Amino acid sequence: MKLLFITQKADKNGDILGVYHKWMEKLAEKLGGLLVICLYKGLVELPAAAKVLSLGKEDGPSKIRYVRNLFKYLFRHDASYDIVFVHMNPEYVLLAGWWWKLRGKKIVFWYNHPLGGLKAGIAVWLADKILYTSPFSYAAKFEKSVKMPVGIDVKTMRRDPKIEKKENSILYLGRISPIKNIDVLIKAAAAIKERGVSFHLTIVGNSTPGKPSEMEYHRQIRRLAEELDLADKVTFEPAVPHTKAAATYNSHEVFVNLTGSGSFDKTTLEAMACETPVMVSNKSFNELLPKKLEELCVFKERDSYDLVKRLTNFLNLPRAQKIQIGQELRRLVVERHSLDKLICEIQATLSNF
Repeated sequence: MKLLFITQKADKNGDILGVYHKWMEKLAEKLGGLLVICLYKGLVELPAAAKVLSLGKEDGPSKIRYVRNLFKYLFRHDASYDIVFVHMNPEYVLLAGWWWKLRGKKIVFWYNHPLGGLKAGIAVWLADKILYTSPFSYAAKFEKSVKMPVGIDVKTMRRDPKIEKKENSILYLGRISPIKNIDVLIKAAAAIKERGVSFHLTIVGNSTPGKPSEMEYHRQIRRLAEELDLADKVTFEPAVPHTKAAATYNSHEVFVNLTGSGSFDKTTLEAMACETPVMVSNKSFNELLPKKLEELCVFKERDSYDLVKRLTNFLNLPRAQKIQIGQELRRLVVERHSLDKLICEIQATLSNF
């Protein structure tokens, strides 16, 4: 089969989207070739059989140029693909779905957001298959939807014994955005400090440039940390390239993700793969975690008091028990959500056309 993979960013060094470079690499190896169209192209190191075409965002913003380049590539490379895999962005299906239908191309749409809306609804209607990971995703309710593993590169995301986990260290790593509920974590840190528990919280990430709501939220949580007198307990650090994320997970004892139910945040599963215990409020993890770990690791959404209780309980555990929990969490990711498992299931889905 000949596949066209459309994604937002092809950049091995990307902080948030760098993970999908490995997807492209594995798809190219598995299928014997791959055509990629991306909005932005950075560092790309893919097999020779993979071809990457950029719509040109790295040269500056221009929606007219993006659309012009998209159709230029689609027309020019029409014979190079039979199936289109659109990753997350429904806009591409809306723009070119009519052309793919006319040309007899099958459309696979990966969508894993809790909310739909008009654009997502039309894209789902046009697609032949929809892929998702979370049972709370908007895409989960459709008959033509197929549930997928998250796809964690467990060979890269793994415990590095040369890196010491700092005692009672707490990590948030990801995009700085209101939907990530980082303010709840900062309030929890203040309550833990009041209890006299020794800890340090590191918040790693950036807000999206050009998104005022995210940039303002970033300023708000920094101010909140100052107002709560957490200068000695909370450190803000810029986002790290995805290639360096494993070292960050490895140096912390517990990872906290506060995103609401609706999608599996890959960062949580990456931390688990690095044998770093996690605290999550996303109910999607209820079906992954055994009961004993669910009681320890899952807190109520936007409930700082519940988070304080669970974090305090965890921080007071013996080091040996923390290590054992981390090992169990890695086993779950390897068994159910590895990248190799995801690529095999994508290939099986494509083969059914």
